[in-house]
Amino acid sequence: MWDDYIQHNSTCADGKAGFLESIKGFLSLGPQIVIIRLNSEDDMVHVFFKCTLKNDHTSEVCDIYRLQGGQLAEHGNIIEHNVEDVQSRNGNGLF
Repeated sequence: MWDDYIQHNSTCADGKAGFLESIKGFLSLGPQIVIIRLNSEDDMVHVFFKCTLKNDHTSEVCDIYRLQGGQLAEHGNIIEHNVEDVQSRNGNGLF
């Protein structure tokens, strides 16, 4: 991870320290993760996954990473919270 790692999730600070603080908080929620799809092209990686927390709320997430020199340089994500409450009009999954 680059020392000047850039974070686009508004709840997380930039840099390695911000990443560690964020991941510790996330892990304290007891996430159970199922990876749905992993895509990569050039320096971009997209990870689509379903995440159920110990409070039984489930989110579907797309994490977007940019690599530089083989190290994490930037991160952002898109999160659909509480998908257990979503009722699809078309029967398709969110991913």
